[in-house]
Amino acid sequence: MRSGRITRRAFAITIVGFATPALLALAVAQTKLLDLASGRYAQGAMDRRSLAEPARNTIYSCDRQVMGEALNRPWVDSSGVIDFAKKPVVEGSKSWNGQLNVHERPEQINLAGDGLPNHATGNFPIDRASAAYRYDRNPNVIQAYGVQFTIPSNPRIAAVPGCLPMGIIGVALSGAVFFNALDAPGRDAVAHEIFDECEGHPERNGRYHYHHFSPCFDQGDSKAHSPLIGYALDGFAIYGPRDAAGVYIANDKLDECHGHIGPVATANGGTKTVYHYHANREFPYTLGCFRGGAIARPERPRPPPRRAEIGGDRVPADAQSAAVGSEYRVAFAAAPIAANDLSVITLGTGGPPANAERAGPSGLVRYGNVRLLVDMGRDTQLRLQQANVSLRDLSALLFTHHHLDHNEEFVPILLKARLQGGAAQIIGPPGTKRFTDFVLDFYKDDSDYRAQRTGGSGEVMRNVTMREVSGGENFSLYGLTVRTARVNHTIHTVAYRFDAGEKSIVISGDLSFSPSLIELARDADVLVMDAGPLNLGPTNQPQRPNRANPSRAHSTLVEVAEMARQANVKRLVLTHFANARFSETLSRGQIAEIFKGEVIFAKDLLEVSP
Repeated sequence: MRSGRITRRAFAITIVGFATPALLALAVAQTKLLDLASGRYAQGAMDRRSLAEPARNTIYSCDRQVMGEALNRPWVDSSGVIDFAKKPVVEGSKSWNGQLNVHERPEQINLAGDGLPNHATGNFPIDRASAAYRYDRNPNVIQAYGVQFTIPSNPRIAAVPGCLPMGIIGVALSGAVFFNALDAPGRDAVAHEIFDECEGHPERNGRYHYHHFSPCFDQGDSKAHSPLIGYALDGFAIYGPRDAAGVYIANDKLDECHGHIGPVATANGGTKTVYHYHANREFPYTLGCFRGGAIARPERPRPPPRRAEIGGDRVPADAQSAAVGSEYRVAFAAAPIAANDLSVITLGTGGPPANAERAGPSGLVRYGNVRLLVDMGRDTQLRLQQANVSLRDLSALLFTHHHLDHNEEFVPILLKARLQGGAAQIIGPPGTKRFTDFVLDFYKDDSDYRAQRTGGSGEVMRNVTMREVSGGENFSLYGLTVRTARVNHTIHTVAYRFDAGEKSIVISGDLSFSPSLIELARDADVLVMDAGPLNLGPTNQPQRPNRANPSRAHSTLVEVAEMARQANVKRLVLTHFANARFSETLSRGQIAEIFKGEVIFAKDLLEVSP
């Protein structure tokens, strides 16, 4: 797929007899542009340069101040020029059925997919017999994972550019993602790492990604502006290496973030002049920094936790494109993460009273590499550790409501997770944004100190996406469809439903009898529900369901059973046991008179799958 080198003989003949120093310099410059435009060559970085501030031809990095030591690569000359004709490629032609949904609205663009490309890839891990193996023993396997970003459809240029994280900096329309131009040790990835024919490869979590412009992207008309190839996480669009005249655009025509203000095509055949990035063949190839002010934070996909059998329970050891308001699918048939990979772990099943056997209310929804933490009661961190889930694994933190027993450990979990790059989104009922803003502001000095000790940035640590939900909202989150409903409790409380294909899990939060919960949980596979104030043995007397009453804190056992029956759920998982002891036998008997599905009295660290 690599294009051949453009010959320079004709150009050289035109300057014979006029070889003044100025003309020779011009000839060299023009020759370099021809080489770069051909796609055979790239101008790599000269290692050990400073990354401490935005500058042309480098990366403003959140994670390191200098680049790693250069390796001896026969395809890189002493001036950093990369000759792709000499560089090995990862062989193979493995087909993928990737998915990327792009939903454009007046204020935002939602990008959701499974991270797989719409083109063939090489065979990974790299085969020992391959020429590439001598230089790169990439042992990783390409895997699907949840890609979910909400970016502004009308991004604004920030007064101060933002640094680039390691990992995802943008999403390509091919379905895969862009990483910045550095490899894990901080070297120029294009110069040192080995890619397949489409200039991509997977990292340790299986995420297939690009570090520069791929020959498998839409190349467009060679005499016109390059087509749109993706979006950066700040919302600005990314185009290929040609300007509006069809001429290769070099770094000296771009700013320190690798972009400029210029004309681009619109869906109706016209043009508009906006800021946008160009992916070209000069380091840093795609972005040098974030020019936009609002940056969507990436999820941190991780491998699924190990499982073990303990006590009989399964325990886990301005760039606005195309038609605004339209919804379209880029390329190819869907191949999402298997819906049967959906599960919920009841991390904490207790109530406000301290209980050594039951942590405070908390649940973990698991879907592929996605981890959604719903409520953060007492000892949630301990239970996550016991479940072999790192705080950096957490994709989002969700609240059902803001009672102390449900958000007791929010502060340490948020700050520690953000320090490690996790918890990119915070979701909850009204008050969630105010609560989160207060925590991030109050602990600003502390987070700056901790981030600096690890070579990171306090500003990046505080950069989270917040969404307040009142009940009744539907949205996509890391490949899951999420629906919400307001339920009756003493304060504003929201229940969540998570759907993956035909599988579904509902988490009720605290509630009294709520018709809205019945509707939300209709035909769900698993309903994790507040058990109410169960009493000791014979005091559990059958009652008729009361009318919905927002002032009541909890449902009776009979009301719980009635809501599960009317919703026609398959499995009812009871949690939030405020009493230290209760009669499970008697309680189960009372439920069985009303609800005929499976009933589980949850324990901490129980994993339940649809």
